[in-house]
This record gives sequence, C-alpha cells and structure tokens, in this order.
Amino acid sequence: MAVVCGIAAVPLLIGLAVGALFFVRSAQSSVTPVQCNLMNRVEIPNHPELQFHRQPFSISFWFRTTTQRKYIAFIGKRVHGLGDGWVVGCNEQSGLSFYTAGCASPASSPQQFRDGKWHHAVVTRADQTMTFYFDNRQVGSGPDTCDHNEVHPLRLGMDFDGGWNFEGELSEVHIYNRALAESEIAAEWNGGKPRKTAVPGGGLIAGYHCDQQGGQFLDFSGNGHHGTLAWSKIPAEGQH
Repeated sequence: MAVVCGIAAVPLLIGLAVGALFFVRSAQSSVTPVQCNLMNRVEIPNHPELQFHRQPFSISFWFRTTTQRKYIAFIGKRVHGLGDGWVVGCNEQSGLSFYTAGCASPASSPQQFRDGKWHHAVVTRADQTMTFYFDNRQVGSGPDTCDHNEVHPLRLGMDFDGGWNFEGELSEVHIYNRALAESEIAAEWNGGKPRKTAVPGGGLIAGYHCDQQGGQFLDFSGNGHHGTLAWSKIPAEGQH
C-alpha cells in the first residue's frame, strides 16, 4: 500500500474517491495508493513517543517519484519554514538529508531516484551521528547533536504548508526508537520488496502501510498513532 503525492502519471486507475482522490495500482507490488497534488499529506498527531530528543532513532520508508523539484520533504515534523522541527528529504544535489532548522543538516551523497522506480531509504541516529542508507547501501553520514523536542504533528508527504512538498508515492513508513543495525536495514530492504512488518528486534514506534481505511491511515505498531488525510490551502514552494 502507498500514498501518492502529486505524481504526474500512474499505471492503472481502479477507482474514484472524493474530490481529486484516486485509487491506483502499482505494477510492482499491487499497492493501492491515494493520489494528491502537492497539497495534501498524512498527518499524525504529536505524541511523546514521536519526540526523539537526543535519543537514537531510525526512519525507514519506500518512495517512488519522477519529480524534478529541487528540495523534497518526504516526512516532516514542523509547521513553519523558520521554526523548529525536522525534515527527512533531499537537497538540491539529490542527496538524502535530515534538515533541522538552526541545528544540523547532515546529508548523503547524490542519489539517482527520480526514475519512477521504487526506492528504499533509511536514516538512523546513534551517538549523535546520522547515517543514510539508499537501496540497502550506506551512502553518507554526518553529525546530529540536536534535541528533537518539537511538539508538532508528524507529516508524511509534506513538511509545512507551502513547503517542500513531496510529489510521488510513499509506502511502508516504519519509525523506530533505536538505531537499526545494518543487518536490520537489510531486513527492511527485504530483497527490494517493501517489508510489511517490523524487524524482529523491537522498538517500532509507528508503522504505516500508507493505505487508507475508513478515513484513517492506521498505525500497525499497536501504539495508536493513526493518521488522517489533511489538505493545505497554500501551494507548495515553487508551485505555479
């Protein structure tokens, strides 16, 4: 299952929902995503479990895009471009990045992901170091000494209204309260097929297949961090 955020083309239309929402099927793995236009996101209310502070954590997710947007926010936890919070995204060199306003912005080397194929990304923090993985390869690291104590909602597909909104698909977002080992990152990679369960070592805070059920995006971790589809009234940065 996946969330589609503003992607220009989808393989097969199989249904029509409210407004501009469509259900489509991926040629790779029978995903049934929700399509949007740079204006919507999955929003999860803040909770102390989603505030990392200075502790280790990992965020694993799958994405697909052909966007040429300079900056991308895959997942964010901020509500203003100049405020506190963080963003997992990519920078102008197409490197994976973890941006925290006024603190740190570690990034990976440039990656080739704007090809319309599914890719897997993982960011982990351990001992004040952020490490990036792309398709089961370690592709960079950098310091992250920040105290991630923001109280904003968690957002999939967008950071703040009018920000670096993602244009593409997201699937299998898994958030852990520890740094995954490389063997566990390989388990999340799962031979190139999105893993639909947590790795055996535990620590899953929230997990999303990114399929909509009864108007909600359910957290399969059992911790109850369910999300809903939200819409922005402000166009994405650079959108015309």
